[in-house]
Amino acid sequence: MNVKLSGNYRHPLGDIRNSAAYQGGGSKKTTAANTGLAYSFRNLLADKEGTITPTASTGSVRTDTLTLTGSDPMRQKLKELQELHEKTDYSDMTDVEIEKLLEERYESAFPNHRGKILVNMIKYQDIGKQHWENLRQTVKSPKSINLYGEAAKERNRIVLGYDGLSKEEMVKKIQADVPDDGSLVSKAEVMARLNAVGAISDEAFTAFTCTISAIKKQAYIDEFQPLRFDKATIEHYDRWERNGGIDDMETTWSQVKEYMYDSLDLGAQYGEVVQREIDDLLEELITSEK
Repeated sequence: MNVKLSGNYRHPLGDIRNSAAYQGGGSKKTTAANTGLAYSFRNLLADKEGTITPTASTGSVRTDTLTLTGSDPMRQKLKELQELHEKTDYSDMTDVEIEKLLEERYESAFPNHRGKILVNMIKYQDIGKQHWENLRQTVKSPKSINLYGEAAKERNRIVLGYDGLSKEEMVKKIQADVPDDGSLVSKAEVMARLNAVGAISDEAFTAFTCTISAIKKQAYIDEFQPLRFDKATIEHYDRWERNGGIDDMETTWSQVKEYMYDSLDLGAQYGEVVQREIDDLLEELITSEK
């Protein structure tokens, strides 16, 4: 399965200077609170291994000193997966069998790993990178993992177990395969799988990823209130994400829809067809969680 990450990573704070929240004027400020996504980031970070301690203001952003203690569970798991990979004899396996085995290993070690990467690429991107490298080193035919468009989605349906299903059936099966634990990560996993197998359009998926970016950006602004966009702000944001960011955010599909429509003009940006697609999908997802 093609899990290669894009090399054109765009920082979530890339257009912060153009946002009304950053400028302090213009259109209504979209906040986590007024969309039902109220969230105590200070309490969340205080519960994590390691601490974030506020220090004096630098004039651009309130800087914090991050003290991370103990071992890194993600790094340890990646190391163990790599060791297992190096000990495995793949010689009698087909490329599809190899892809399925590696998919099972990485999903078992990092449940909802696609959702984790979508919500916090800075922290979790090495999961996708190592998974891809294991595939690249092992498959007999490099073409099998360098597919694009419908060919890639067809391959993903085979590897992930959705081959032969209609789009409607894939939506229902993915919902069953990804238990909704109330987190933003589990919802990101659902959307990532739907896109990977072609059950939703790339445009609809892009709208969802833009919504995640908007949620992260607003959460950071609300918590740290940066005065200007500069190198110090970006570095501080990256430290915040590496220490968890919004990893543990809880939300509902109704709240995701509300935030999406409050932060994006779907019709103008993606067209009426995509807007109807998103409307129908979110309505089904909202109905299923009641």
